[in-house]
Amino acid sequence: MIYRKIYLLNRLAMLFVFVSCTLLLPTANAHPGLHEQITELDKKLDKTETYSLYVQRAHLNFEGGDYGAALHDLQTAETLGPSEPLFYEYANIYAAQGALAKALTFYNDFIAFNAKLPQAFQGRARVLAQLGQTENAIQDLKTSFALQKHPHPALFIETADLLLTLDKGGVEAALTLLDEGMQRLGGLGQLQEKAIEIQLAQENYADAIARMQALGKERKFNPFWRVDLAEMFIKSGDVSAARQALDVAAEELSGVKQRAAVKALLGRIEIMRGGLNNSY
Repeated sequence: MIYRKIYLLNRLAMLFVFVSCTLLLPTANAHPGLHEQITELDKKLDKTETYSLYVQRAHLNFEGGDYGAALHDLQTAETLGPSEPLFYEYANIYAAQGALAKALTFYNDFIAFNAKLPQAFQGRARVLAQLGQTENAIQDLKTSFALQKHPHPALFIETADLLLTLDKGGVEAALTLLDEGMQRLGGLGQLQEKAIEIQLAQENYADAIARMQALGKERKFNPFWRVDLAEMFIKSGDVSAARQALDVAAEELSGVKQRAAVKALLGRIEIMRGGLNNSY
């Protein structure tokens, strides 16, 4: 019987998080119907008060920034059903309010109840990072990777940024993580760009150039890629390679329609050429 109860609670948790994380859009992208959805739930709750309806309205209120109403709905839902599936949303609300200690407690409680939700580890990681517990935050983000078949590239970048704040070994660890992410996701893209950014910040121009050249095929060796590569050659002191890359980019652009982005790139090429002529 106890196992049946645990199973049902976990099912409720996953259903709740599915509604919270998948069906409803985040605040920044909230569609015009958010208020209408809340109004519709108000009407339904006037007729019948149910655990599920309060949970749905709590999340909508949270997404709309009305944290007080969201908390009230969660507290009401607790009188109608189990508390455990609600801990995740409590944690999100308190994190948004900046009540980090409360948020951490609820993330801990939810993860103790259901340790298979990547978003819970991501939320806790962000709270831990704000509390200065960087290594614990990194571990939570890595756990979230392990729970997902296809983690979003932004999570690797977020973790890399945290690794860079470590006193020792952060740069190497960040680059290793990004390389692992590229291998896992089957592409370079944002992760290679982040690795290049790190190498440039460290003035490791040879490594940055090698990574940029590896990115060329994915970027179809387009003129924008060539100009960025030329800029790296200039920083490394390889003037000949820089001029060659700029010449090829200019030639490729010669037959392209002069839109704003192309005009801006041609202007950048001329400025870089002028700098090379004046300096070398």
